[in-house]
Amino acid sequence: MGKVLLLLGLSFYTSVSIANADGPDFFRVSSENSIQMFEKMQTNSKLVLLVPPDTNGIKNLGCTGGATLQAWQKMTEQEREASKNNAWCNVGVQGKTGWVLSKYLSEGNRISETPSFNCYTAHPHEIEILICGNTELILLDNQLWSVYQGAISKAKAMTKGPEDAVKDLKQKQIAWMKNRNECWKEIGAKLTCSINIYKKQIEALQRYQTK
Repeated sequence: MGKVLLLLGLSFYTSVSIANADGPDFFRVSSENSIQMFEKMQTNSKLVLLVPPDTNGIKNLGCTGGATLQAWQKMTEQEREASKNNAWCNVGVQGKTGWVLSKYLSEGNRISETPSFNCYTAHPHEIEILICGNTELILLDNQLWSVYQGAISKAKAMTKGPEDAVKDLKQKQIAWMKNRNECWKEIGAKLTCSINIYKKQIEALQRYQTK
């Protein structure tokens, strides 16, 4: 019975334990909302980045400030909550580094795939950060790029008005990207919004090629 209770207790020992051990190599955002990455371990310091929910592949550069497991087991629930608010992790997200409260992180994994754009030089839109840290979106982004290139090739091969056709496709793609980036406004549904808008554009470009 004692072992069962200990295991149940350990199941609640999440972000706090991360802060006092080497922890995982990579994190993911476990919060339902975007989390703030600060320049220092202070919520009133300079805001470096907003990292959206469902972002994975966040590099762990070291955590500090939480309770040890031994101390945590002796704490009251109120003391545990207070300890979580004192635990910070230094993290790397697409070439930027900063500090986030560890209570918003859980164990993640390395993202080996890359999208069609350079994550380290792209503008720090929340949705672009999400794309770079989400395998499903990376795959959709690469699929879209391939289909888009196919549509451009078809436009260039037209016997009438190829220049205008290519120009029209490029303008529509720019407008689509702006629309995609608006998914940051979808509270609690940024990932769903992004997936849907990618799939619709892929379908539209595929129809263009079969005309």
